[in-house]
Amino acid sequence: MTSCKKQIEKPQGYHFTECGLDYVYLINGYEVETDDVFGESTRIFNADKLHREIARSVLLHKQKLEGQEVRFLRSLLRLTQEQLGELLGGITRETVSRWESNRNPIDDSADMLLRVVVWEEYLDEQKARQFFDLHKKNRTHYKLLNMQESKNNWQVKLAA
Repeated sequence: MTSCKKQIEKPQGYHFTECGLDYVYLINGYEVETDDVFGESTRIFNADKLHREIARSVLLHKQKLEGQEVRFLRSLLRLTQEQLGELLGGITRETVSRWESNRNPIDDSADMLLRVVVWEEYLDEQKARQFFDLHKKNRTHYKLLNMQESKNNWQVKLAA
C-alpha cells in the first residue's frame, strides 16, 4: 500500500518579507547586491507588478483576511488605519489596529468591502474610490426619489 500524502513544497529563493507578509518567496526576479558601505541588499525587478500580483492572490484567497494581509492591503492603498476605518464605513482606528495585530478577526462585511476597494482602487480603475468619495460628500437623505428621464438618461430630480 502506497502513501497518498500530498508533498508540501519547501519555500525556495528569497523570503520577501518587505511586503509585510511572512509567506511570500521569490523564485527569481531579484538580485542580491553587495555594497562596501551598506553591505548586502536585494534589488527586486518590477516591484510594482510584484505587489499587484501578490495583492491579486491575497484578494482571491478564500480564507478571511488575517492581520498581516489587512496591513498589506491598507499599505497598497496608502491609507492610515484611521483612513481605512473611515473608508470601510466608520470603523475606528483602534478596531483596524486590532485586526492588523490579530487581536480581533476582521468581520465578514469589512473583509469583503476591503477586498472590493483594493480590487477597484489598486488593481483596476478606481471606481470604488470614486463611489466612496461621492458617498462621503453627498449625504442626501430622502424617502422619495423623483427620477427624470432626459435624452435616454435618468437622473434624480431634486425638489425645489
